[in-house]
Amino acid sequence: MNLIYEHGGDIYGRKTELDFSVSTNPLGISEAVKNAYINSVSLIEKYPDNDCRVLRKLVAGRMNGDSKTKSGFAVLPENIFFGCGAADIIYKLVYAVKPKTALVASPTFSEYENALLSAGCIVRRFYLKEENGFAPEEEILNERRADIVFMCNPNNPTGRAADEKLLYELSEKCRAEKSVFAVDECFAELSDIASVSRFCRNAVIINAFTKTYAMAGLRLGYMIGDTEIIEKVKLISPPWCAGTAAQKCAEAALSDDGYLKASRAFIKSERQFLYENLNAVKGVKAFVSDAPFIMFKADKGLFEALSKRGILIRKCANFDGLGDEFFRIGIKRREDNIRLLEEIEKWQCR
Repeated sequence: MNLIYEHGGDIYGRKTELDFSVSTNPLGISEAVKNAYINSVSLIEKYPDNDCRVLRKLVAGRMNGDSKTKSGFAVLPENIFFGCGAADIIYKLVYAVKPKTALVASPTFSEYENALLSAGCIVRRFYLKEENGFAPEEEILNERRADIVFMCNPNNPTGRAADEKLLYELSEKCRAEKSVFAVDECFAELSDIASVSRFCRNAVIINAFTKTYAMAGLRLGYMIGDTEIIEKVKLISPPWCAGTAAQKCAEAALSDDGYLKASRAFIKSERQFLYENLNAVKGVKAFVSDAPFIMFKADKGLFEALSKRGILIRKCANFDGLGDEFFRIGIKRREDNIRLLEEIEKWQCR
């Protein structure tokens, strides 16, 4: 039996020249990360640091000192837990908290609901509206209590970030109702938004090195939360969830501020270029995005047409609340973006 694969990046079963279905950093891995990976070869024979001591201190320092991610409260190393990618963290959080009810904005990343359902949790959805550009609305504050609330900020696949005031109010609602407020910030560092930790003291932050540092193949994610939740997650986690090479590469990535600054500027420029040119194509509607990707509507069959030309995009029909006329594309380098636009225009004007 073949498992249903619900995500982008499935380049192994098809001939792909350009992969726009993923939203990792278009600049690729930095030289610092490459060198760290090469230098870590000699450490493969040794067990990794199960506690990720160096990495936890680096992330804590980043959260406490970076002007963009600086937390509104002190993040200590003991407030951080590392795992095998953000998806691994999501499942472990759910299994540790054991929620009976959950609230999830929709459409959004499928692994929240998959993890919740696998734990026997009842999932309620708050639907984001197309006429509002899929931005979260205040009505979510009127939803009845849930044991855990998941928010992706900026959201995948819509690309929209939530208003800070709304996030704060939702956080306070969860605090008052003794609910877990889990915010996935895997795309935040490549965007123009601040970490929710700056103004939400009780949020559980989920992040990874996958998107920001183009380290998808190394599988390294982490969560930031109060010590009670961190200890619960540790109890249900097997040891050595973060390999030595992944840790060393992450340490190098966090020390390369110039790479991240250049990445943000590049993505902002190319995102605007793609947004304007997509909306100039007949029959295409691109949505405003705060993320390193853009969601748009086009004629059905676009995915198959582009696939025949060696271009892979993300079809969004399997996101709850979207149809087969919705697609998502990651930001890439200008020449690749132009090639994609040309092929989309050919399909739309056929």
